[in-house]
Amino acid sequence: MLIALFLSVMSGFFFVPITEAAAPTFTASIQAKNGTTDKILITFSEAVSSTTGVAGVQIVAGDFTVAGTDGLTITNVTHIASTRYAVLTMSANIDLGGAGELTIACAANEIFDDGAANACAQGATDINAAAVDVTAPTVVDNWVLNMNTGTMVLNFSEQMDTTANVDETKITLQESNNTSTAGEFYTLTDSTSAWTDGDTLTITLSATDLNAIKLDTGLGVSAVTSFLEIAAGSLITDALENALDLTNVTDGAAIDATTFTADTTSPTVTSWTLNMATRLLTLNFSEPVDASTLAVTGITIQNAPTKTHGYTLVDSTTASSDGLSIVINLSVTDTAALNADTNFSSVKGDTYLSITAAVIDDMAAQDVTAIADGAALNVATFTPPAISASNNGGGAPVRPTISVCNPGGGGQCVRMYAVEDGSEAYQNYRECLGLQSECLHEWVRAKGYALCGTQSCQTLGVQKESSQSVVEVEEETENVTNATSEVDDTVTSTQDKVVEDTSRSITFSELVAISSPREFSDVSSEDWSKEYVDKVSAAGIMTGYDDGLRLFGKHDEVTREQLVKVGLESFGFSVPDVVSAPPFSDVGVDFWSAPYFERAKQIKAVPALIDGKMMPTLSITRGETIRILVMLSGVDLSGINVDESDFADISSDQDFSRAVIWASQNGIISGYDSSSGARFFGPDDALTREQLAKVVVNLLEFLERS
Repeated sequence: MLIALFLSVMSGFFFVPITEAAAPTFTASIQAKNGTTDKILITFSEAVSSTTGVAGVQIVAGDFTVAGTDGLTITNVTHIASTRYAVLTMSANIDLGGAGELTIACAANEIFDDGAANACAQGATDINAAAVDVTAPTVVDNWVLNMNTGTMVLNFSEQMDTTANVDETKITLQESNNTSTAGEFYTLTDSTSAWTDGDTLTITLSATDLNAIKLDTGLGVSAVTSFLEIAAGSLITDALENALDLTNVTDGAAIDATTFTADTTSPTVTSWTLNMATRLLTLNFSEPVDASTLAVTGITIQNAPTKTHGYTLVDSTTASSDGLSIVINLSVTDTAALNADTNFSSVKGDTYLSITAAVIDDMAAQDVTAIADGAALNVATFTPPAISASNNGGGAPVRPTISVCNPGGGGQCVRMYAVEDGSEAYQNYRECLGLQSECLHEWVRAKGYALCGTQSCQTLGVQKESSQSVVEVEEETENVTNATSEVDDTVTSTQDKVVEDTSRSITFSELVAISSPREFSDVSSEDWSKEYVDKVSAAGIMTGYDDGLRLFGKHDEVTREQLVKVGLESFGFSVPDVVSAPPFSDVGVDFWSAPYFERAKQIKAVPALIDGKMMPTLSITRGETIRILVMLSGVDLSGINVDESDFADISSDQDFSRAVIWASQNGIISGYDSSSGARFFGPDDALTREQLAKVVVNLLEFLERS
């Protein structure tokens, strides 16, 4: 304390600087490069700067003097400020002859350590053969992985070439020091790196790489599941171009992280979409989330950032895998509730999302960041509950004009309207759906108007633009219904094989190989369905929507008429150009799908009738899909034991059970795994277009192999 007091008092009279006593020294090394070199590595005894009293300033050529018979000069200096290393590039190769031919020294009073006023004490140093550096650098067994910040820090045994463009794709993270199975390791793709010191490389993991590592539940979750591998060709060398020694960073001897920091950052919802036409709610996240932790009861759809009207989901589900997006299939209960209240989720401007922290976790079990009422998030894309129907030319689905009811008009039908946001027809549509969800499929019928009431929904024999009278339509409907009674009795049989009546001159695989797939805006390279969509589009079986948006509609539900068309074309069946009579009571001759239904009826490969109707635009179920496609493929199901199902929801009394069991046994379908360990197929679930693409490809490729 006396000393401190003395210094305090004396500071008022004079200042005595306290300087570091030791002055920096250096050693010099050169390359062994065909007997000559043009680079000199200077290694100082401590971190240095080039300007007196100023730390953090880089060394320049003028900080050294060069002498000798070679007549060389320094043309370039590489130095990271306040570090121990500098690389001098000479004007020509150095002659590695006798001593004294080239010497290098610190320029007088030029180089100081850490800003202290100590001139470099190193005198002239000979550059000759004795200074050649042939030692390969190594990764020091002291590297860092931080999953919270998404960085890897690698330390090396000596000064490295900080000008090299490191190839990060040669760096791999492994679950152990010896891996041989995909999924146990991940190789970087588009991460970047920078030298933060002469011997320290910091890798900043890209979103792609960081998310991929997080998705692998066994990789990068602790120090003992984080091993470093670096392959040859990484361009990591020391300052004198000696290649990296890979001994301790090769598979079989990889070193684990010395310091590991787990991911403690909560995921956030970055955006969300709501499609009431397909009954899909999509949540997009800042990082991968664990789909199995989804709790929809924490999701509320509301009318504004601060709620005055809203609805909290009850029993909707998801079939999504872990990832950046979770697609929620809205249940009938939740869909009806959202449609019933016209105060919200009717247009983009009245559709907001709030969630609790318990809705979902990321892969490190961190709760999602809650979106509180008062700061609810507006929907990015909203699609009203208008059903798509295909045009008469069999092309892309388009938004139709559909018949809607007037709930206040005594059950009377109104004229056909285009369903648009905010229109009177749109409000009627929503109110009718709230009263009777069955009306949804009646409305999209191509003939007649829908009569919606609180008890039932029926079709009236009112003609659409047709030359037939109302009476003719009614009579024709009755006749066709009677004529198809046999179909209704026989379509449930899965024993009958359908014999293909056409032959192809080229196989499915050959067609795919010589054709180019279409590029779809809603199918990315990361999608599990990408390979299947590419194949069906290349083969011309499913080519997406011609709506100018290049959409495949991967999450759209497949309708019964779409399934029949895809099934017949997939297996090479001929289809008539036109039909002279309606194939079913609710499939008119002017329907684009009429020829397909006519052909399918002939070979008894149509969806089962519902109350005597085909309901062509009703979504097809997974069980019905497999029954029809397997029937069209001509596979013999007579030897299938209906009691051998691996699925808990497939029983012997279901008309599609044999087809589903066969498809499962032969790798055509896989179903769903549950947390209880039981497997489910979901036969009554709606089938999506990407799921259909997978089943079709698997079936066609199986038949070729057989």
